[in-house]
Amino acid sequence: MGSLVSRCALLFTAVSCTTIPKDQHKYYVFPPEGAFIEKLKGETGIGFVRAKVNFSMLNQDADETLLCKNYFNKGALDLLKDAKKAGGTRVDDISSVVFYLDGKSAFFKTPECTFDTDGGQILLQGRVLK
Repeated sequence: MGSLVSRCALLFTAVSCTTIPKDQHKYYVFPPEGAFIEKLKGETGIGFVRAKVNFSMLNQDADETLLCKNYFNKGALDLLKDAKKAGGTRVDDISSVVFYLDGKSAFFKTPECTFDTDGGQILLQGRVLK
C-alpha cells in the first residue's frame, strides 16, 4: 500500500512539474469607427486622453511585434472609451509614447512597447474631438 502511495505521489509530482502556464491573450481589433491614427484636418480638439496597457509574457518565444500591435489596439479602444466619458465623440492623433532614461519622450504613430522579463507595456495618447 505504501509503495502505491509513493508511486502516485511521484507520478503527480512529475505531471505537475511539467505543466508550464501559457499566456492567455485576448485579441483586439483597432476601433473601426471613431479612432484615427492621423490628426484630422479642420477638427478642434477639446483635450487629450491617455492609456496604459500592461500585458504578461510567460512565453519568451512570443512574437513581440504582434503582441505590441495587439495591445496598441486595446489602448486605442481604451482611448476612445475615455474620450466618450470626457464628452467627446472621437479620438484622433493616436500615438505610442516612449519615455527615455534621460527624461525625454517621443511620440510614434506605430506601436512601440517596452518589454522586461515579466511582460510588456504600451503607453498611448490621443486627442479628444467633439
